[in-house]
Amino acid sequence: MKPLDTWLSLENGFTLDDNTAYLADILQAIPLTLVLKAKCPQFSVQLLHLGHSVVANDEQVYIATEQGYSREVGLCLQQQTVVWARSVCAADAEAWHDIMDCGTLPLGMRLYELPLERTEFEFAYLSPEHPANPSNDIIVSRRSCFYLQAAPLLLIESFLPILKSHDD
Repeated sequence: MKPLDTWLSLENGFTLDDNTAYLADILQAIPLTLVLKAKCPQFSVQLLHLGHSVVANDEQVYIATEQGYSREVGLCLQQQTVVWARSVCAADAEAWHDIMDCGTLPLGMRLYELPLERTEFEFAYLSPEHPANPSNDIIVSRRSCFYLQAAPLLLIESFLPILKSHDD
């Protein structure tokens, strides 16, 4: 049984199982947007939330406050949400607010154009109860943290089961 809701690097033992092996080619894609567009040119971003929010307990490893500012989006192929993404920073990290306010443009494309430091990816199988899992299934998620003038922005991307139907 794989551990649930535990973030691990590939070096620390995260592995895909038979049900999630289809994610192998995109798990470390940078930026994820380009790989999704290659799977299906009908790519879009649905803005779900932009503004103040609570920083979840396991996000506080990087964002050391409960008062946050977040952007939540659905990354869609053929108008189906295949990835749910959340970017979160401290409520007072104003520089990140401007960067995150990009409407339905992919944030990942903006982040990789900037001279930012980024942590290595961490991965987890998330239970349906986890705040980064918008589905009723156990799903795979990845996260990494970007730094702008020492201020962190945590980016979590959760791969929804419907993505498997777009596998090549």
